[in-house]
Amino acid sequence: VENQQRGRLAEQEVQKQSVLRTKQALEDEVERVHSDKEKLTAQLAERQADAKLYVVPQPAMRAITDQLPKHPTLRYDRRPLSQISHLAIHHTATPPAMGPSRIADLHVAPDPGRGKEAWPGIGYHYFIHADGSIDQTNLLETASFHVYRHNVHSVGIVFAGSFMNGKIPTSAQLRAGGHLVAWLMQELNIPLARVWGHREYPDNSTVCPGSEWTFGNRWRDLLFERIEQTQMGMGVKSIRHYMLFWQRNYPGPLARQDFVNAINYVVRFRPTVGFSLQDARNAEYVTIVGNEAGISAADEATLRTGGCRVERVAGRDEEETSRILAELASQGRRFRTFDVDF
Repeated sequence: VENQQRGRLAEQEVQKQSVLRTKQALEDEVERVHSDKEKLTAQLAERQADAKLYVVPQPAMRAITDQLPKHPTLRYDRRPLSQISHLAIHHTATPPAMGPSRIADLHVAPDPGRGKEAWPGIGYHYFIHADGSIDQTNLLETASFHVYRHNVHSVGIVFAGSFMNGKIPTSAQLRAGGHLVAWLMQELNIPLARVWGHREYPDNSTVCPGSEWTFGNRWRDLLFERIEQTQMGMGVKSIRHYMLFWQRNYPGPLARQDFVNAINYVVRFRPTVGFSLQDARNAEYVTIVGNEAGISAADEATLRTGGCRVERVAGRDEEETSRILAELASQGRRFRTFDVDF
């Protein structure tokens, strides 16, 4: 009997020690979780602080308001910027090649068959092309027609194309749109919660900006992800215009004569100048000087894939390349194929 009691006591002691060890392990685990939580909270706060410190630069855009068709007599009302509280996302619901001038024509013209009256001008404030280029089509102070009953406090941003049945904006459009929206949110003090698709506004019965906005491919989520990345400085180009010359493995041969021949252009437009493909990838616009024997077609494709808008200036020889650059400088034209005001 005594041996049995000793055995039970020993067994109870073993169980007690096991419980104590389990309890200690749980306490240690709770302490570790709390510690991890504090670290994560501190990291989140640090990232949020960094995001608040980052100033989103204005994206490159063309101001074409004065170039677009307008009604001969009708004019939009004006508003103070302090009245703007929302950003409205649209799609043109047309082939992506249809540009703002044609859209303006449609908006200005009356359509009795659809019960549409003539508008003073294009309804949108910003037009994002399929290649990611941005046109400003109305001043922000203009209370243009684009969202029924909400025009006076909203900014209209339209993406070229029809985003129905699986189609969504191009990656270039999403990148440019995210940058534009993030910049407007910053400048107008608008939270992301007030960036709405056209159909999300009360009293607006429309599918705009397309069936894929919140269903299917959900391009709203893709756009919002781009906006948040831009607000943290991710993917934002730090250089506006880079002029890229070739070089064969420093300190090897380089485009010395092309560099000398470009001096008038460089003095006129003051681009960032260099020989680094990696540095050029940080630019919104890249001018490649010379033919593919210097900067290859593969390198040019790499720049385009990285979101750069690329133009190559290459004559039949160095002398012709020099003439092209000198002509651009004398005409005050930074690019031959892009119409952009810096």
